[in-house]
Amino acid sequence: MSGDDELRRQLRRQLRDAEAHALEERRLRVAAEARLFEVRRQRKAALEHALE
Repeated sequence: MSGDDELRRQLRRQLRDAEAHALEERRLRVAAEARLFEVRRQRKAALEHALE
């Protein structure tokens, strides 16, 4: 195997790893936003209940 082939393979692996990392970061961000939305929804419901 030539040096160019090895370099290409390493770069492809790095790109795949970077894409997987970005996807995981996005998944975590979406999950955090969903939790925040739920906390805000519950807080609003509690305030409305307290005002009744």
